Amino acid sequence: MNSHVHLIINSFKMNILNLGSGDNPMVSMINIDIRLLKDIDVVANVNELPFPLQCFDKVFSHNPFHYNPVCEEVAEVLKNGGTLIVTGQPRNPFFNQFLKHISIEELMKLGFELLEQGPIEPSLIVGQPKSTTGKPLSTKRMVQAILRKMI
Repeated sequence: MNSHVHLIINSFKMNILNLGSGDNPMVSMINIDIRLLKDIDVVANVNELPFPLQCFDKVFSHNPFHYNPVCEEVAEVLKNGGTLIVTGQPRNPFFNQFLKHISIEELMKLGFELLEQGPIEPSLIVGQPKSTTGKPLSTKRMVQAILRKMI
Protein backbone atom coordinates (compact mmCIF):
# COMPACT_ATOMS: atom_id res chain seq x y z
CA MET A 1 0.00 0.00 0.00
CA ASN A 2 1.46 3.34 -0.96
CA SER A 3 1.64 6.24 1.51
CA HIS A 4 -0.95 8.28 -0.44
CA VAL A 5 -3.59 5.55 0.08
CA HIS A 6 -2.57 5.16 3.75
CA LEU A 7 -3.09 8.91 4.34
CA ILE A 8 -6.50 8.79 2.63
CA ILE A 9 -7.67 5.87 4.78
CA ASN A 10 -6.50 7.54 7.99
CA SER A 11 -8.23 10.83 7.13
CA PHE A 12 -11.74 9.35 7.26
CA LYS A 13 -13.53 8.71 10.56
CA MET A 14 -15.56 5.80 9.20
CA ASN A 15 -13.89 3.44 6.81
CA ILE A 16 -16.44 3.32 4.01
CA LEU A 17 -15.50 2.71 0.39
CA ASN A 18 -17.54 4.02 -2.54
CA LEU A 19 -16.47 1.60 -5.26
CA GLY A 20 -16.69 2.81 -8.85
CA SER A 21 -17.96 6.20 -7.76
CA GLY A 22 -17.65 7.82 -11.19
CA ASP A 23 -19.12 11.31 -11.12
CA ASN A 24 -21.25 10.54 -8.05
CA PRO A 25 -18.68 10.76 -5.24
CA MET A 26 -20.05 10.45 -1.73
CA VAL A 27 -19.15 12.76 1.16
CA SER A 28 -17.27 11.18 4.11
CA MET A 29 -16.35 8.09 2.10
CA ILE A 30 -13.29 7.02 0.18
CA ASN A 31 -14.28 7.40 -3.45
CA ILE A 32 -12.51 5.09 -5.88
CA ASP A 33 -12.82 4.85 -9.65
CA ILE A 34 -10.76 3.58 -12.54
CA ARG A 35 -10.68 7.14 -13.93
CA LEU A 36 -9.39 10.33 -12.37
CA LEU A 37 -12.51 12.46 -11.98
CA LYS A 38 -13.47 15.33 -9.70
CA ASP A 39 -13.49 14.29 -6.01
CA ILE A 40 -12.07 10.80 -6.64
CA ASP A 41 -9.72 9.91 -3.79
CA VAL A 42 -8.07 6.82 -5.30
CA VAL A 43 -7.71 5.74 -8.92
CA ALA A 44 -7.62 1.94 -9.11
CA ASN A 45 -9.17 -1.12 -10.69
CA VAL A 46 -11.60 -3.20 -8.61
CA ASN A 47 -9.42 -6.25 -9.32
CA GLU A 48 -6.34 -4.55 -7.81
CA LEU A 49 -7.57 -2.63 -4.77
CA PRO A 50 -4.65 -0.81 -3.08
CA PHE A 51 -5.98 -1.18 0.47
CA PRO A 52 -4.93 -3.34 3.41
CA LEU A 53 -6.94 -6.41 4.32
CA GLN A 54 -10.12 -5.85 6.34
CA CYS A 55 -9.92 -2.05 6.46
CA PHE A 56 -13.51 -1.13 5.51
CA ASP A 57 -16.72 -1.39 7.54
CA LYS A 58 -18.89 -0.88 4.44
CA VAL A 59 -18.47 -0.91 0.70
CA PHE A 60 -21.00 0.75 -1.61
CA SER A 61 -21.28 0.06 -5.31
CA HIS A 62 -23.88 2.13 -7.11
CA ASN A 63 -24.92 1.03 -10.59
CA PRO A 64 -21.66 -0.88 -11.29
CA PHE A 65 -20.32 -0.60 -14.82
CA HIS A 66 -17.70 -2.97 -16.26
CA TYR A 67 -16.98 -4.66 -12.94
CA ASN A 68 -18.57 -7.10 -10.54
CA PRO A 69 -18.48 -5.74 -6.97
CA VAL A 70 -19.19 -9.17 -5.49
CA CYS A 71 -15.66 -10.49 -5.81
CA GLU A 72 -12.70 -11.75 -3.79
CA GLU A 73 -10.92 -8.40 -3.88
CA VAL A 74 -13.84 -6.58 -2.25
CA ALA A 75 -14.23 -9.37 0.32
CA GLU A 76 -10.54 -9.01 1.22
CA VAL A 77 -10.78 -5.29 2.07
CA LEU A 78 -14.10 -5.62 3.92
CA LYS A 79 -13.96 -6.34 7.65
CA ASN A 80 -15.50 -9.55 8.93
CA GLY A 81 -19.19 -8.83 9.46
CA GLY A 82 -18.91 -5.77 7.19
CA THR A 83 -21.58 -4.84 4.66
CA LEU A 84 -21.49 -4.66 0.87
CA ILE A 85 -24.39 -2.68 -0.58
CA VAL A 86 -24.91 -2.86 -4.33
CA THR A 87 -27.60 -0.84 -6.08
CA GLY A 88 -28.51 -0.62 -9.73
CA GLN A 89 -30.99 -0.60 -12.52
CA PRO A 90 -32.62 -3.99 -13.17
CA ARG A 91 -31.39 -3.93 -16.76
CA ASN A 92 -27.77 -3.13 -15.84
CA PRO A 93 -25.91 -6.27 -17.03
CA PHE A 94 -23.08 -5.80 -14.51
CA PHE A 95 -25.56 -5.58 -11.64
CA ASN A 96 -27.53 -8.58 -12.92
CA GLN A 97 -24.33 -10.59 -13.34
CA PHE A 98 -24.41 -11.45 -9.66
CA LEU A 99 -27.97 -10.57 -8.65
CA LYS A 100 -29.65 -13.11 -10.91
CA HIS A 101 -26.87 -15.52 -11.75
CA ILE A 102 -24.93 -16.18 -8.56
CA SER A 103 -25.85 -19.02 -6.25
CA ILE A 104 -25.76 -19.05 -2.46
CA GLU A 105 -22.82 -21.48 -2.72
CA GLU A 106 -20.88 -19.10 -4.97
CA LEU A 107 -21.55 -16.22 -2.57
CA MET A 108 -20.32 -18.31 0.35
CA LYS A 109 -17.20 -19.28 -1.60
CA LEU A 110 -16.46 -15.56 -2.04
CA GLY A 111 -17.09 -15.01 1.68
CA PHE A 112 -20.51 -13.33 1.50
CA GLU A 113 -24.04 -14.03 2.61
CA LEU A 114 -27.04 -12.30 1.06
CA LEU A 115 -29.01 -10.40 3.70
CA GLU A 116 -31.58 -8.68 1.54
CA GLN A 117 -32.49 -7.85 -2.03
CA GLY A 118 -35.36 -5.93 -3.57
CA PRO A 119 -36.45 -2.38 -4.34
CA ILE A 120 -33.93 0.25 -3.31
CA GLU A 121 -34.35 2.14 -0.06
CA PRO A 122 -34.53 5.88 -0.86
CA SER A 123 -31.65 6.57 1.55
CA LEU A 124 -29.35 4.54 -0.73
CA ILE A 125 -29.97 6.68 -3.82
CA VAL A 126 -26.84 8.75 -4.32
CA GLY A 127 -26.71 11.63 -6.74
CA GLN A 128 -28.27 11.16 -10.16
CA PRO A 129 -27.63 7.72 -11.67
CA LYS A 130 -26.74 7.98 -15.35
CA SER A 131 -26.51 5.66 -18.33
CA THR A 132 -23.23 5.09 -20.14
CA THR A 133 -24.23 7.92 -22.48
CA GLY A 134 -24.72 10.32 -19.56
CA LYS A 135 -28.52 10.28 -19.76
CA PRO A 136 -30.19 10.45 -16.31
CA LEU A 137 -31.76 7.16 -15.17
CA SER A 138 -34.98 6.85 -13.23
CA THR A 139 -34.53 5.80 -9.62
CA LYS A 140 -38.07 4.37 -9.41
CA ARG A 141 -37.01 0.94 -10.66
CA MET A 142 -33.64 0.70 -8.91
CA VAL A 143 -32.97 -2.38 -6.82
CA GLN A 144 -30.50 -3.23 -4.09
CA ALA A 145 -28.63 -6.20 -2.74
CA ILE A 146 -27.19 -6.09 0.75
CA LEU A 147 -24.53 -8.65 1.59
CA ARG A 148 -22.47 -9.32 4.69
CA LYS A 149 -18.93 -10.62 4.79
CA MET A 150 -19.03 -13.82 6.75
CA ILE A 151 -16.81 -14.15 9.78
